Amino acid sequence: MRLLRNSGTDRGLDRLREWLTQGAHVDLVSPSFSLFAFAELKDVLNRVDQCRLLLGEPDKIAPALFGGDADIVFRGRLQGRWLARLATDWIRTRTEIRHALRSPPQSLVFVESKTAPRQAMLGTCSFTTEGLGITPGGRLGLVQVTDSEAEVADFAEWFRANWEDVKADGSAKAHFLDVLSDVAAQRAPSLIYFQMLFQLFKDLRDHLDEEQIIKSATGIRDTIVWKKLFRFQRDGVVGAIDKLERIGGCIIADSVGLGKTFEALAVIKYYELRNDRVLVLCPKRLRDNWALYRANVDLAGEFRSIREINNEIRRLALGAYAPLRYVLPHKQAAYDEKYSTKIRGGQSFFRQVDREESLIHLLRVNILKRMESSVASFALTIKRQLTDVDSLLSKIDSHEEDVEETAIDDIDVDDPAFEALRRRCADRLPRRWADEGCDRALERRDRRLAGGARARCRYPRRVQGFRVQRRYRQDQHGGDPEPERHFRRSQPVRRVR
Repeated sequence: MRLLRNSGTDRGLDRLREWLTQGAHVDLVSPSFSLFAFAELKDVLNRVDQCRLLLGEPDKIAPALFGGDADIVFRGRLQGRWLARLATDWIRTRTEIRHALRSPPQSLVFVESKTAPRQAMLGTCSFTTEGLGITPGGRLGLVQVTDSEAEVADFAEWFRANWEDVKADGSAKAHFLDVLSDVAAQRAPSLIYFQMLFQLFKDLRDHLDEEQIIKSATGIRDTIVWKKLFRFQRDGVVGAIDKLERIGGCIIADSVGLGKTFEALAVIKYYELRNDRVLVLCPKRLRDNWALYRANVDLAGEFRSIREINNEIRRLALGAYAPLRYVLPHKQAAYDEKYSTKIRGGQSFFRQVDREESLIHLLRVNILKRMESSVASFALTIKRQLTDVDSLLSKIDSHEEDVEETAIDDIDVDDPAFEALRRRCADRLPRRWADEGCDRALERRDRRLAGGARARCRYPRRVQGFRVQRRYRQDQHGGDPEPERHFRRSQPVRRVR
C-alpha cells in the first residue's frame, strides 16, 4: 500500500483521471455524492461502461449534493442545475445504486480496466471535492493506494461482500434520480426570498402574544392612533414591535392602501410612550406629511380629519374628463353607439359614459393618495387641476354664441374678391360654355333659372372665411342639369349658418 497525500499533484482526482480508460468498470463506496466532484470528472466518467455506487443513507444524499463550506466557489458559478442534468443522464445509463444501512465509515474506489491493471484507493476518499483533493481537507484524513494485484483482489472481494449484503432495490436509483431532477428543475425567484425568511425565523415561536409583547403600562391601547387601527393593522404593529425588540429591525411591506403609515405611527407612539427617542428619516418633501399625521393623531379636533378631506375630494365634479355629460339628449344615443365597446362576445357593452365615470372615481382616489404621499405634491396636483378648470371656463366664456344668418340672395357675386374664384369657376363650366366667358355663362344660368327652373342652394352651417356652396338641379321641365359651383371668399367675415 502507498500513502496518497491527496494534495498538489498527488490527489485522488489525478489517480482517477489516469485509471478511468475507455470501457472501464468502477465500484465506489462513499457516504455522499457531490455534483462538483462529478463536474471535475465528467469528461472521464463518460468512458466508463458500468459503475456500482454504494452510498450512505438516502436522507443525507440531497444536502451533500452541493458540498460544504469549502465549495462556496463552485456554488458561486451557478451551475448546479446544469450539473444535475448531466449527472442524471450519466446515472440513468451507466450506474447501479444501493444504499447502505448506515453511512460508510470509509470510502473505496475500485477500477477495473480492459487495457491496464486493476487499481484501488481506500480511506477518506469520498466522492466529494474534499475527498478527491480538489478542495483542502482535514489533515487527519488518510488515503492509501494499492501497489500489488493481491491487495487489489482483497479490496475487490471486500466490496463484493458489502455490495451483496445490501438488498437490491430499484427504488434506490429512482430516489436518487428524483433528487437530481428536483435540483435541476426551474424554480421561481421568489423562493429565494421565502428561503431567507425561513432561515431567519425558523427558530421563532409560531404565534405572537400581544399581551406579552405590548406593555400595557405604556397606555398604547388608550391612544387615538391605536383605536383607529383595524384588527389586521394591530397585528402588524404587534409583529413590528416584536421584531424590533428581538432582532433590531423590521420592514412593513403591506400592499398599497392597507395603512402602513398608520401602523408606523402606532409603532412611533408606542416607543414615545416608553420615553424612547424616535428618529423619522424621510425625503424632505414628506416632512410635512409626517408632521401633519402626527398632529392629527396627537391633537384631535385641531386639524381637519382625513374623512373630511376625502368628502371634499368626492365633491369634485371633474367634468372635463366626462364630456358626454354635456352632449345634447338627442345626440347621446349616437355617441353611445360610436364609442361603446362590446365585451363578452357582444353579450354586453362597456359604455363610454361608464368609462368616463370610472376614470373620475379613479382620479379622486389618486388625489387622496397624492395627499397621503406628500402634502406638497397634493398642493401641486390641486393647483394644476384648478388651472385646467379655469382654462376650460375661459374657452367657454370666449366662445361666440351669436351666429348671424345670411341669406344666399344677399351675397354679391360681383364682389372683386370673387374675381379669381369666378375665373376658376369658369374652368368647371361645360365645354360649350367655355368660349362665352364666365360672365356670359352666369347670365345664361340666371335666365334659365328665371324661366321656371328650380334651384336648391346648400351651404355649410358653419364656415370659416365665408365659404359658400351652391348646387343647382334642373326640375322636371327638362334641360341640361347645371354644374356644381363653389365660391369661396378669402377675406374673413362672419360665420354663416
